[in-house]
Amino acid sequence: MFLDTDFLKTDDLQLLLEKTVEADQVRGWVPAYHFAICGPEGRRMGVCDLRVGHNRNTYFGGNIGYRVEEPYRGHHYAGKACLLLFQLARRHGMDHLFITCNPDNLPSRRTCEYAGGQLVEVAELPEDNDMRLESGETEKCVYRFDLSRPTVALRSLREDDAPLVRARMLPNGTEDEALAMIRAWNTKEHQGRYFEIFAVTADGEVVGTVSLYHHSPSVVSDGPEIFPEHRRRGYAAAAVEQALAIARGRGYTIALAQIEADNAASIALHKRLGFETDGYAYLNRKGRPVLLFLRSLL
Repeated sequence: MFLDTDFLKTDDLQLLLEKTVEADQVRGWVPAYHFAICGPEGRRMGVCDLRVGHNRNTYFGGNIGYRVEEPYRGHHYAGKACLLLFQLARRHGMDHLFITCNPDNLPSRRTCEYAGGQLVEVAELPEDNDMRLESGETEKCVYRFDLSRPTVALRSLREDDAPLVRARMLPNGTEDEALAMIRAWNTKEHQGRYFEIFAVTADGEVVGTVSLYHHSPSVVSDGPEIFPEHRRRGYAAAAVEQALAIARGRGYTIALAQIEADNAASIALHKRLGFETDGYAYLNRKGRPVLLFLRSLL
């Protein structure tokens, strides 16, 4: 049974259903939804689809396919579409799914990383696989996505986030001061030039923030600030990966993380994500030693 899809939208993206396709047991096809990837005003920017269920074909071909038209690339629309499709997959009872791409398709591989995928293997396609027979493809990177956790996404802070900003960042300030800060952060002159701050959301609920400081050719992250009541759920790792995907898409080649030396949890997180320390330390404004960690974005 196909479900309602009107909820598949964010502030800057919506998925508009174009057709559904029933299962075909003879050809090994599972039921599928086909969408147009559109802007809030309905401008068509690409397409995506969700294949519901698992079999041999979905392992090698993936449960999700996507294509963004060239004028709209570089804004993570494919990754954001995947995050929306994860919600629909959950409503069908799926606890995981796969997305595959060619090993040399770096933009698609980065989309999988942005959406939180884990590389299972670079699989050789079976001799009777349609992709091998029709287009001569021989290998696929197979990424697995765990749907048992809420979908984590980043978005710009909005004016209606002023109460949250005041409570979390300006405990002695006012909501008007928080609103002025958000408006300043979101100006074109400010974004990409100094630093950006993003809201970290889990299925739409704000669970923390993450910031990027711009120092070309490197970008600096102070690490995610996940609110205490939402910690230990994997949100921090997902937030860092998505922030780095944004930085990589803007041409940065090095990611730096500044972490207080006694913050064992953050140090362990960044090491797990491929950061390495160069041993450099300094004292921050609080007089605490800070370690610098680096990771290549190439």
